[in-house]
Amino acid sequence: MSIKWGEALKRGLRFGIQPKRWLPFFILDGIFMGILLYMVMLNMDTIGAAMTVLSADPLSVISLVNFAVMFVLLSAAWNLLKLWITGATIHHSKKEKEFCKSFRIAANKYPSLLGVAIVGAVLGSLATMVPVAGSIIAILVGLALFFSMQEVMIGKKGFWSAIKGSWDMFQKRPVRIFVMWLLVILIGGLIVMLFFLPLLITALQIMMPYITQTGEVTAMAAVVAYLMTNVYQLILLGGIGLIGSSISTVFIIKATTEYYMQSKKKKFGIF
Repeated sequence: MSIKWGEALKRGLRFGIQPKRWLPFFILDGIFMGILLYMVMLNMDTIGAAMTVLSADPLSVISLVNFAVMFVLLSAAWNLLKLWITGATIHHSKKEKEFCKSFRIAANKYPSLLGVAIVGAVLGSLATMVPVAGSIIAILVGLALFFSMQEVMIGKKGFWSAIKGSWDMFQKRPVRIFVMWLLVILIGGLIVMLFFLPLLITALQIMMPYITQTGEVTAMAAVVAYLMTNVYQLILLGGIGLIGSSISTVFIIKATTEYYMQSKKKKFGIF
């Protein structure tokens, strides 16, 4: 017998396109981007002035410290909430009828989810600091922790046991885990690319005239000013992109969870 590769991907796609599955991610991302856009518009004069004189006066970036601090705090809140939604999605990936209940269960399991996320972030950051092989080591860290959140939500383990469980699965079947990771990442990335393509094409059309005319920092200030005058069009295209990103996220979670459950149930060879 072998892993049912296609079945997990098909279930992931069917699950991912259901609006109630991807809406939580879309709403969270939309709120985050909306607040970020509002912050940029409020600080447009400061940002434009700093960018205009940046090449001549690098210290001008100090004027953006408050904006940077707010951005960091906002990003932290976004990631913490996204972790909660991710845990809930893992639960209702297995028990699809327990959509609402899954958020309560994820809240109860949140300390373990957070522990896994922190360990993954720290190890990943340390890996990228390694010269030459940093990217490869970071990928290996991701593969070792590939099923760690599934171990928390479905295996009902604490964060350290979940990390150990995921590592054991990778250690026993490294090729299988790599293929699973590669498949879900490639398909998830393709979904994102398709939905963000209109925004990407529009952004390139806007930026190219400025880039070809000048390579100075002032070009970026001009681009930002132009973007602000076409904000509604960009919001629409960005919204389409966020839908694709949300669908991709749910697909990856569901397909990974399906592979996790198959791997736990059956004892196979290398594949």
